[in-house]
Amino acid sequence: MTCNSLVYNNSLITLEDFIDSILYTKMLQNQVSLCKFEETSNSYYITFNFFYKNKHTFKVYYKNNFLILQIQLRNCNQKALLTRMFYLTNIKLNKISHTYYKDKVKIKIPKIYVN
Repeated sequence: MTCNSLVYNNSLITLEDFIDSILYTKMLQNQVSLCKFEETSNSYYITFNFFYKNKHTFKVYYKNNFLILQIQLRNCNQKALLTRMFYLTNIKLNKISHTYYKDKVKIKIPKIYVN
């Protein structure tokens, strides 16, 4: 049995939450929720809950097979509220798309099939 959680500040949290708590100590914890990652046969999907178009913006970077997502407040030049890195090889960078629905944003990253 594997456990990917750890105890920090008398709370059981994930490794991503632990890193965020160190990097972004001045940011409010509930401004942006954690992301949900899904994989299908054709694409990867990353969903953020409590993402508001009028308050937040996101940036996508790709370097050395790492997809980097950063969420920031729209009218602020401070550090990112949330940064996530995903190791994704064989993706179509020019076909990345996103959709908004209520308080969520879903990012679709299509795969490239190598024979």
